[in-house]
Amino acid sequence: MLTGKGLYIEGVDFGADNYNSQLYSYFGCSFLGTGNSSFYGNVSLVEGQPGTIAEGKNYNYLYQEPPDHYVDEIDADEGTILFRDQTGIGRAISYSGPGNSYRVIHSTFLFGALRDSINTRTELMADYMQYLTQFTGIQDDFQPKPINSHLLKNNPNPFSSVTKIYWNITSSCQVELKIFDCSGSLVKGIFYGKKDFGSYELTWDGKDNFGGNVKPGTYFIQLKTGSFSFTKAIVKTK
Repeated sequence: MLTGKGLYIEGVDFGADNYNSQLYSYFGCSFLGTGNSSFYGNVSLVEGQPGTIAEGKNYNYLYQEPPDHYVDEIDADEGTILFRDQTGIGRAISYSGPGNSYRVIHSTFLFGALRDSINTRTELMADYMQYLTQFTGIQDDFQPKPINSHLLKNNPNPFSSVTKIYWNITSSCQVELKIFDCSGSLVKGIFYGKKDFGSYELTWDGKDNFGGNVKPGTYFIQLKTGSFSFTKAIVKTK
């Protein structure tokens, strides 16, 4: 695994298939077992653990249906358990790697099988993406972290109609500020041009380059200055 990167992986048999491999050591967890078959069931709900990015987020799960077959059971090795099931068994974990060299989230349950209630999957994915990208950002061509620019934040996030993007640069340079979807396709060009040293604020109204409203989901704001780029996840809810 490359340092300075983020990875999310899920799968009910990922641990069962890989717990003896070097790959599994990158996820900071211990494999406890494969879980039960459909007859007995495994996960009816998952509970976000205190002090983690999942704190306060609880979800029902498709109990005794195909996504619940043989959901792996895990415990923390060097990582942090994010979710435990109704019996207290670990089902998802985060890990920042040795010396905070990378970030990973491993979920033994399937994200799509969570059921929205007070908490939504959109909210959870926003927290996941924030965790996975905030350490180094997403950089083009393995470039070092930008030295003359920084994408600060957007507010609100998640947002439903309008969000403000706050950013700054520490020297005069050419700037591009764009919105991409999860496939990497350009959604909206927010700004192209030269900016001097200072802090800036721009607004995105959730529309694409053709004036249409984008669908709810996760998007990425990319601030690019010359050969450097910094990217932050953003979630549109409706």
